[in-house]
Amino acid sequence: MIKYESVCNSDVLDEIKSGKNIFLLDRATNNVSWVTDMTVESLVKVFKHDNKDNRYEFFKEVEINE
Repeated sequence: MIKYESVCNSDVLDEIKSGKNIFLLDRATNNVSWVTDMTVESLVKVFKHDNKDNRYEFFKEVEINE
C-alpha cells in the first residue's frame, strides 16, 4: 500500500537526493506535479513563494507493508 506524507520545503532536495518520489500540490490550480519532471526555474519559483496562502505543498510516497 502506498501512503503520501507531507515534506517540509527545507527537506525536499534531501528527499530527492535519497531517491524518494516527491510531488508538488498546487492548490491554486489543483495540479499535482512530479518534482523530478519540473524545470529548475519552476522549482525555484515555488521555493521563493512566501506560501502564506498555503498554495504549495510537497508530498512523498511511502510504502507501507501491511
